[in-house]
Amino acid sequence: MENDKIVEFVIENFQDIVDEKYQLRTQVIVKKKINKYQIWISNKSQIPERTLKPSPKLKSLGNEAYELIIDKKGIWIIGGSEKGLRWGLMTLFQLMEKKNNELIIPAAKILDWPHYLWRGYMLDIGRAPYSVAQIKRTIRICSVFKLNFLMLREGDDELNAFKYNHLPLGQKNPHALNLSELADIVNYGEKRGIIVFPEIESLGHAAAKRLYYPDLIQGDMFTEYWPGFSHMRKANLKVGDSGTYNLLESIYNELFPIFKHPMVHLGMHEVRLPKKDQSKHFARLLPIVDKVGKKNGREMEMIVWSDGPPTPPEYQDRVIRCMWLYDVAISPDNKSVQEQGFDYLTQANCRQKVFLAGGSSTLHAPYSKGNYRAAFENLATWTMLGEKHQNFIGLLAVQWGTNIIDEWFPNFLMAADFGWNVPKEMPEYESYMKIIASNLQKLNDFVDPNPDAVDRPAWDGIWLNGRNWDKDIMTGQKAAPVVHINSSGSFFNQESLFVKINSNFPNAKIYYSLDGSEPSRQSNLYIEPFQVKDIATVRAIAFLAGRPPSYIATQIFSNGLEYDYYQTPVLSVFELSKCKVTRFSEISQVRIVPCTQNVEAFGIIFNGYINIQKEGLYTFHLLSNDGSKLYVNNKELIDNDGLHGVREKTGKISLSVGQYPIKVKYF
Repeated sequence: MENDKIVEFVIENFQDIVDEKYQLRTQVIVKKKINKYQIWISNKSQIPERTLKPSPKLKSLGNEAYELIIDKKGIWIIGGSEKGLRWGLMTLFQLMEKKNNELIIPAAKILDWPHYLWRGYMLDIGRAPYSVAQIKRTIRICSVFKLNFLMLREGDDELNAFKYNHLPLGQKNPHALNLSELADIVNYGEKRGIIVFPEIESLGHAAAKRLYYPDLIQGDMFTEYWPGFSHMRKANLKVGDSGTYNLLESIYNELFPIFKHPMVHLGMHEVRLPKKDQSKHFARLLPIVDKVGKKNGREMEMIVWSDGPPTPPEYQDRVIRCMWLYDVAISPDNKSVQEQGFDYLTQANCRQKVFLAGGSSTLHAPYSKGNYRAAFENLATWTMLGEKHQNFIGLLAVQWGTNIIDEWFPNFLMAADFGWNVPKEMPEYESYMKIIASNLQKLNDFVDPNPDAVDRPAWDGIWLNGRNWDKDIMTGQKAAPVVHINSSGSFFNQESLFVKINSNFPNAKIYYSLDGSEPSRQSNLYIEPFQVKDIATVRAIAFLAGRPPSYIATQIFSNGLEYDYYQTPVLSVFELSKCKVTRFSEISQVRIVPCTQNVEAFGIIFNGYINIQKEGLYTFHLLSNDGSKLYVNNKELIDNDGLHGVREKTGKISLSVGQYPIKVKYF
C-alpha cells in the first residue's frame, strides 16, 4: 500500500473501532505540511493556525514512536511513521471513557515508544483448527494493544495446518488453510500493523507429516489421551536423508512468496536426537532457507528455539535465538534459562539477536492452561531480564494446544504492555488484571464476537465435548465417555448420603457396584440418585454405542479420609485426573501412604470433610515436595503445584459452623 493509503486506512480503522464502541464518528484532518503522519482530531472542521511541531526526540525513537497531545482545543497525534500514528490512535482509544452518556478524554501530553522492537503472539494451529475469521479476530484485538507480529505454526505432531498447491501436505485435513487464505490473513494483518510469519517445523514435531511421507519420519512416542484413541508424538524428520531437504525446500518455495516478511521460525526444539545430528541438520538446512529466500528477493531472518542446535558461525548475525520458559518467574540462574545459552547470549560481543517466549503452557488435557498469575510473573520477569541487553529484541506470548483463544487474550495484552513499557519492579497483580479486563471489555470483538469468529473447541488435534475429549479430528475415532460420582458427603456422621452419577454424554448408560467390585453391564443400572446408609465403595462405568467404555469412577463412603493412589510420573497435580488409579483406600490423616515406599513417581488425592465448630477466619498451611493443591468447600484455596523442593504456602478462608469437603492433591 502507498503511504497515503496506509494513513487513510489507519484513520478509518480507528474511526470504525470508536464508532463501534461509542457510536461516534470522529472527524480527522491530516496535516502533511510539517509531518505527513500528523493528524488533528476535534469537533471543529479546521486545524488551528498554530500547528504542533514534533518533539525533536521523535525521529530518534524509531518508527513506532508517537506524540499525543490532548487539550481543550482538540487532539494532536504525530507518528514517526504510519506505525507510530496507528499506535497513537490506539492509545487515544484506550484513554476514552463513557460517563453519564458523555465521552470523556482526559488531557494528556505523551511521548511514547516501545522498548522491544518485536512484540507478538503465536497461534498453535498445528494442534487445533483455526478459521480465517477467528485468526482475523485475534489480529483486530491484538492490534489495538500495539502487538506487531503474529506467528502461525505450520504444523505439529497432530495436524498439518497449511494446504499447499504442489504438495500433498494438509490435503487430508479439511480445516487446513490454503495458500489464498494465508495470503488474505497476511494482508489483513499488515493493514493493521501486524506482520504475519510462519513457524515451519523443520526437524521435530513432525508426526503429522507421516500421513504423506512415512519414509521420512522417525523417533515418535506413543501418547494415550483417553480410552479410544492415542497419538504418536515427538517425531522428527530423518537427518541426512535427501528426501527431508527436498520436502523442506518445497515447503519454503510455496510459503515464502505468501509470507512477505523475511522472518521465519524454523522450530528445531524438543528433538530426541544427539546434538551432533541436530547440528548437522541445521548446517545443511540454513543454505536452503537462504536459497529460497533470495529467489523471492529477500534475505531471510531465521528464528530457532534456543534449546535447539547451536548457530553456525557464518549465520550468527541472522539467526535469532528464541529462549522459552512458561508459567514461572524468570531468573538468570534458572536451569532451563542457563541450558538455553543465557550466559553466552548476554555477552557484550554476542552477535546473535534474541526473542523471549513466555506466558502459559498447557498439558495434554482439555482446559489445562496455566493460570494468569503465573503468566503475569513470567512475562514481566522475561522483559525485565532482557531489558539491558540490546540484542534482546522481541517478546512472544505463546498459545499452545488449543483454539479456545479467549483464554489467551489476557496473556497477549500482558506481552503487549510489558514489551512496550518494561516494568521497573513487579506490578501488583490484582490491580493490573483489573486494567487488562477493563481494556478487553472496551472491545465488542472480545465481549460479543461474531459467532463465525469463534471456532469449535479443540485440543491437541481432538474435538472437545464440553470440557472433555470427543473425537479425533483426523481419524474420526471417538473418545470414551466420562463418568462422575457426586454425593452429599463422604462420611457417616449423618443419617444417610445421597449419591448421583452422571456422564458428559446424557444418553450414556451407567452401571455401578456398591462393594468395590468392577462394574459391568451386569451390574446395577443407574436410573436416579440413591441413598447410601453404610460403608460402601461405589464404582461406576458408562457405555455409549460407537465409543469405548469409560474409565471406572470410584468413590468410598467411610468414617475417615479416603485416598486414590497413582503410581505414575506427572508434572502437575492436574495430570492425575487423567491417570488410572493404582489403588484406593482409607487413611486417618493426610500423610504419605505406606505404598509409596521406594517409589520415585507417584501421586495421591485425599478426600474428606473438616468439621468447623466455631465461625471464623481459618488459615491453612500446605507443605510439599513437589506439587500440591488444597481445596476447601470445593474451592481451590492453596496452589503449591509444580516441580519444586520443600515449599510451604498458606491460604485463608472464612468458615461458618458446619462440615466442609476438603481435598488435597499431591505428587
